[in-house]
Amino acid sequence: MNTERVGVTVLGVSAGSGKTSVCGHILRSLVDLGVPAGPFKAVAVVDPDDPAYPEVPVPLRGALHNCGAARIRPRWWHNPVTVVPDRKDGHRGELYLCGVPAGDVPIRGQDSVDLHRVSPRLQRECADAVQEALRRLGPGPLVIEGAGAVGELNPEHDLANHLAPTAERLPVLLVVNAARSGHVAALAGVRHLVAPELLRLVRGHVLNQVRDAEHGRAVAERARRGSDIPLLATLPEALLPDGYDGTQERLQPVYDRGARNLRRSGLLERLGLCRGVPGREAVAAE
Repeated sequence: MNTERVGVTVLGVSAGSGKTSVCGHILRSLVDLGVPAGPFKAVAVVDPDDPAYPEVPVPLRGALHNCGAARIRPRWWHNPVTVVPDRKDGHRGELYLCGVPAGDVPIRGQDSVDLHRVSPRLQRECADAVQEALRRLGPGPLVIEGAGAVGELNPEHDLANHLAPTAERLPVLLVVNAARSGHVAALAGVRHLVAPELLRLVRGHVLNQVRDAEHGRAVAERARRGSDIPLLATLPEALLPDGYDGTQERLQPVYDRGARNLRRSGLLERLGLCRGVPGREAVAAE
């Protein structure tokens, strides 16, 4: 894997943090700045009923919205390890490696696969698929999205939240959902659950889904009292448009609005993602 790559890894302190939204905001912002960043999600449990891009085969939907925000066509190398849940048994699903069926695997939590519970052969094949995908993506800027919650799996079995991020050695951004219970407490537990080599990459956290300034200040204060991981930015609620039907066309304004909010927050500059981009100050000040 390329250790000289530029980009960021976005991990959630808990499921439902809004990792996909934050990744999408970053990707659309970079695209708007003329930086063709690549979306990457090592492991994903997909929603086969997502109506946004019906022409995309289900096994290629793991990075669906990130690719949509980046204005590129989803390919298997954007999400090499994909699981489609069994409709009758939500704890198991069909595994796809590089877009090809590879058997039945258990699902852990809302969006993760515990490699400890699959055969050693399948563990190696999953790891090989991730390495091949990263080679396919090339040396350009990368936005990695984790799966589920950081720290919920043992590091040696967590491809999405530990193995891929530490191999790429990109700055890590933690996402805290300010609108959900338990996320601030989860941030406080990160230092106790995350391996030191990943913790060294953590640059800070972002408060996502903030209702207003007063709400943001209150949640930020709670987070500060529970953790020394610095706050890098706050992002407002990502509201869907009236009459939203899940289609691609209705999503584009959501991507655009999220990108504008993210640029105003200054997060791109704090993560070093705007270095060398002409006119970045003017864009960030929109």
